[in-house]
Amino acid sequence: MKRFITLSSITVALFIATAVVSSPARAADGKGSVKGKVLRADGNPAGGAEVQLMAREARRKKPNANVEASADSTKPANQAKARREPAAQVKADDHGTFTLADVPAGQYVLAVRMKGEGAARQRVAVHAGDASEVTLKLQSTEQRRKAAAADDATRAQRRQARLDRRRAKAEKRQATQQSKAQ
Repeated sequence: MKRFITLSSITVALFIATAVVSSPARAADGKGSVKGKVLRADGNPAGGAEVQLMAREARRKKPNANVEASADSTKPANQAKARREPAAQVKADDHGTFTLADVPAGQYVLAVRMKGEGAARQRVAVHAGDASEVTLKLQSTEQRRKAAAADDATRAQRRQARLDRRRAKAEKRQATQQSKAQ
């Protein structure tokens, strides 16, 4: 019995040592992972959903239309195509869970879609030696359009409120100037 306890203790110690050593090695590689779950609009797991991790590009100014194309006109098209290719992709299991391992650290967009169910997108930051956890809920095209329209309406309301505040401030300033002039 004593021998069994000693062997179990050694096994546990080796397991912990392996876990501790492998985490810094992965961090040194500059790689992390993304784990998550995909849900349908009704909240049930979306098994079989396609999950893609797309590199997030910094916003760039559009090239000037007046500038003539370079001699190597295939280069921009190839660069654009390379930006659209996923950094990693996988299908969610029957429970809607997925894992994207050995992903280089950086900023990404996680895009999920399932035929007949909808799609979802979310920004994800992958850190070296760490696992980012995400839960995505699929939305139909109609649901996304309604959400965008509501967001647009909210923006319009905020813009109108700013204009109203500016007008009120200008009127108050004008009234103050008129009272000082009298």
